[in-house]
Amino acid sequence: MKFFDDKNKKVNWWSRNYFFAGTIFISVLFIVIFAIWGNWGENLLSEMKSEEQNLNILVRYFYSLCLHYNFSNWRTLLFNILGLVVSGFYLERKTGSLNFILLVIGLGSLCSTTDIFPDLYRSISSSFEWFVLSGYILIEYIFSLFQKNKNKTNTIIGAVCIALLYIRLGFYDISGGGIGFSLYPHQILDVVSHFAIFMTGIIVSLIVQIAKFSYAKSK
Repeated sequence: MKFFDDKNKKVNWWSRNYFFAGTIFISVLFIVIFAIWGNWGENLLSEMKSEEQNLNILVRYFYSLCLHYNFSNWRTLLFNILGLVVSGFYLERKTGSLNFILLVIGLGSLCSTTDIFPDLYRSISSSFEWFVLSGYILIEYIFSLFQKNKNKTNTIIGAVCIALLYIRLGFYDISGGGIGFSLYPHQILDVVSHFAIFMTGIIVSLIVQIAKFSYAKSK
């Protein structure tokens, strides 16, 4: 169906959008992991940060992405998953369900490399969906505007997606446990770890888009 797959791409089994199965799968996985191990996982992250612990690389790279270091309720997790859903609605129809899952895992693994450095530890959390995918989509969308065969559906969906992601950047915590909002992008300009993750998405997206351009030019 045209709505589920970008008409400009070659559709095959690995590039097909299976009714946003990738977005649904990752979202449900994160919810289930937090529902079962949320509180224990938060303690685990604290233990992993200590110098006395022998660090389990697989746990650090994947499990920590499903959690948030400093929350003990569902609000932040579901808020972060909303970012994944918004991003998936745009990216999965352009890349396919399988490729979207691999993209999220790959970007998440890159973000997890900062976990090697204790001072950047708190950058590892379920927040990465918002920030790394925001950076990735921003560059991907800019490049798409210069394509010869632009698709109006992609242009509209991409603009809405970027607008929603930008709105999310304006939310911030205030004293008393409430949430404030402004058009100033607090989340990436006031939080160093979020900015680092955002820039990771931008850099990876630039590499991907330049590689695509070079490949197309060589043909």
